[in-house]
Amino acid sequence: MQFVLGLFCGMLVWELIASAFAGAPMLIVHNANLVTKVIFPLEILPIAMILSALVHTLIGFTPLLLLIIISQGTISLSALTLILIFVPVVLYCLGLTWMLSALGVFLRDIGAAMPAIITVLMFASAIFFPMTAIPQAWRWVMMLNPGAVLISMARNALVFGALPHWGTLALQILISFFVATIGYAFFMKVKSAFADVL
Repeated sequence: MQFVLGLFCGMLVWELIASAFAGAPMLIVHNANLVTKVIFPLEILPIAMILSALVHTLIGFTPLLLLIIISQGTISLSALTLILIFVPVVLYCLGLTWMLSALGVFLRDIGAAMPAIITVLMFASAIFFPMTAIPQAWRWVMMLNPGAVLISMARNALVFGALPHWGTLALQILISFFVATIGYAFFMKVKSAFADVL
């Protein structure tokens, strides 16, 4: 039963990440009518998209929490750390959305490549197996994927009652903040050229 709960948890976190990859490339293109409105801050569109996806993810956790209570009788206090774990998840998604939505204006083929990229990343994000199933010699490769690290942390905290490694979580928050900052800066730099292309 814990495997099923862990898989459910991993898929919920992954859906949020996948939504950033899937929706971002054509986000500005599909809202081209807003580009010509000088007073409209286009940088809000990625924020709105991620917040919408986050709400759906949080709703998805409701049946998962009920299943955990039914199967385990209680929810571990370590589940509270999900709030901290979702901070870098959201920041990574925001950074990627700002970056991909800006690139999608100039490179329309990015959207067509996303389904394949999402599939590859899904299997590389330790959703269907625990990180401990990977041989120690190769585990560092999986640790380079922030999605795998954060999904593993979320699953361990919610389903298995294990606190995250605080140093690793702090590093993920720092890196994700950097990714979000770079994504936002890139978006703002090329934003003025959107109207010329669209």
